[in-house]
Amino acid sequence: MSPTDTLLGVAVKAVVVEIRKINPDLYPISGTYLLRTLLELCLRHLVKNSGLRVPGARDPSLTELVNFSLQNRDKVFPNKRMGDVIEAAQKQKWIDYLNIV
Repeated sequence: MSPTDTLLGVAVKAVVVEIRKINPDLYPISGTYLLRTLLELCLRHLVKNSGLRVPGARDPSLTELVNFSLQNRDKVFPNKRMGDVIEAAQKQKWIDYLNIV
């Protein structure tokens, strides 16, 4: 079964299709919301595939997913670069901006 056959995979594909349709210069809030959704779905997918679970959170927030993923980066991210990008986004407060939406 390919990753896109899962429910999360289907959701990721749908969000990517929507991102391609919009012009973020005309619809910045929509673009931000879709980017946030894509990041959250991808982190959920990575955490699920690692066999780990975010403790105590039945439906973890984006911040909880980011924090958990970084705390378990060797198990969650398939390569170092992915963890580095999320860590940089967190340090530069980009995650906070995405949480505004």
